[in-house]
Amino acid sequence: LNASVLPSNATNQGITWISSDNTKVFVDGGIIIRTDSFTSWDTVVITATAGEKSYTCAIQLADEEWETEDESLAGDYLIVYVAGNDAYVFDGSLDTLDANNNYVSATINSENNLVLANAESYKFTLSEVEGWYNIQAANGKYIWQDGDLNGLTVNATSLVNTVTNNDETTDIVGKWWAHLRFNEVSNQMRFRYYKSSSYTNQNPIKLVRLSDVIEPEEPTTYTITF
Repeated sequence: LNASVLPSNATNQGITWISSDNTKVFVDGGIIIRTDSFTSWDTVVITATAGEKSYTCAIQLADEEWETEDESLAGDYLIVYVAGNDAYVFDGSLDTLDANNNYVSATINSENNLVLANAESYKFTLSEVEGWYNIQAANGKYIWQDGDLNGLTVNATSLVNTVTNNDETTDIVGKWWAHLRFNEVSNQMRFRYYKSSSYTNQNPIKLVRLSDVIEPEEPTTYTITF
């Protein structure tokens, strides 16, 4: 990390570095030193202080064995929150994506497959750009979050995220560390980004490849003639 004191002739040129959790990361002269006591995707806040002025930045820790450099996640997906046999699917076709109830309901069958009609209507397309991912909704707009805060930024031009598949969930993180999650509070049910200090209070999501989604079976009809 680099920090400088201006003006260059200021009396106090000293900079103090502070980590929000020294058990995971500490800073020595601006050099970040990671310990072994962390969980992948932990977020630590680093503060640089000079006199009465301070500046903070959030860093996210990753375990090298989770890297997916050789396996691109580019493709068409549904963004899903799974709750037992029920599923909530982020509706990428909406004109306004950052809204309450911005989902459609789906089900999980006995073989653990997502079942939803007309799934392509709700898709999000991931395209890789130098290790980042643009996420384009079915309505043609791109999503991310501009800052480490709650919300969802939508733009007509590409916006970058990091995307990591874990065992049962997917971590989608905006450039400034807000995480895409699902809020299940009854009057605020929605997909959106939540700031790094509180995103774990929301429900994790997962990416489901569009090609893996199952169309519901047509109901069987019978004609009885008397």
